[in-house]
Amino acid sequence: MASLKAGWLQQGLGRADAAKGNLERARDLYAALADEFADRPRYRSQLALCWSTLGHCRAHGDEQLRCFREGLRLCEDLVRDHPDEPEFESELARSHHDLGGAAYFQGRQADAEDHYRRALAIRAEIDRRHPNDRDNLASLAQGQVNLSLVLQQQRGRPAECRTARDQAEASLKRLVAADPFDRTSANSLALLRVNWAYVLIADKKEDEALADMAENVKMLTRLFESEPNDSSVRDGLRRSHGMTATVLENQKRYAEEVAHRRRVADLAEPGEEAGDRAYVAWALARAGDHAQAVAEAEAVAGLKGHNLFFHLAQTCSLAATKARGDAALSSADRDGKAEEYAALAVRMLARCKEADQAGGKADWFGRRIRVLVDEYLAPLRDRDDFRRLVNP
Repeated sequence: MASLKAGWLQQGLGRADAAKGNLERARDLYAALADEFADRPRYRSQLALCWSTLGHCRAHGDEQLRCFREGLRLCEDLVRDHPDEPEFESELARSHHDLGGAAYFQGRQADAEDHYRRALAIRAEIDRRHPNDRDNLASLAQGQVNLSLVLQQQRGRPAECRTARDQAEASLKRLVAADPFDRTSANSLALLRVNWAYVLIADKKEDEALADMAENVKMLTRLFESEPNDSSVRDGLRRSHGMTATVLENQKRYAEEVAHRRRVADLAEPGEEAGDRAYVAWALARAGDHAQAVAEAEAVAGLKGHNLFFHLAQTCSLAATKARGDAALSSADRDGKAEEYAALAVRMLARCKEADQAGGKADWFGRRIRVLVDEYLAPLRDRDDFRRLVNP
């Protein structure tokens, strides 16, 4: 019916209030039809869809649960009365998935796991009988992803968590293998790996995380190059480079980290790259490339709309230390560069103080304490310009 279709479209567009009226009208009409024509299961199926979609229009709470549970009741009856109809099985799986999501957002992890597992059992059986049903496989993969997220939040179940994650990856790989330009599945696969990288890092399996990120970059770069305006692929690629940089930073492989930090900055939305470029400067300094670190820090300082000067001061101070130890420079050049960078670090702190004081005296008061104890700024503390800056 037109009301159901309109409500479904409005809900998908985020227009929940407008959707409710259409969906409630559709629900009442299908309820009447289901009562009048009890031998026609399609009306009950559409009624269940009305309840499910209404649930998605509600805030997380009792009213949403009531909608989802009513949809589940109808789907259970349909499967009981028509056990050989795969469409009704799929709708039952959807209902369990809805209730799993509601339980997850309400913090009821045991209920979320139970509903997700019920949905997955149905999806897996449909997949066994119909392995080429792409819609079912996509829903199976999403359910496996959700189950892995639930299990990640529960201690003492690492094996089950890994199993759910591996099953999700296998399903998503099937989808991407069958259609390499399926951007939704490719991005879901990439984000699954990014989230799992945190587990791998905690388990001291950083090389495995790097291998996953390399697969992500290869897969998403191809998609991004074919459609650079796809924001979801851009975001997935940016996250993958960012995670790679984080792991390399943890391993103190700073020179390799730089390239990935640069790529993260390149993929930032226009006007939002300052923080990412500050990370580039910091990575360059830690890698020992003091000249490029300072050049990047000065470029970031010239951007508008940020107060990253404390971090830029850290970069310049570290660059001064690196320059002083650079065997490729003469003694005079080492001293000259170190002084140049240290003086720049103090000027960065002066700009930080100015920006903080513009926001209120308390901002600089708290920052001043950090300036006085920060290990990277320690080489500046014997300088007269530094003392004048931080003294009350």
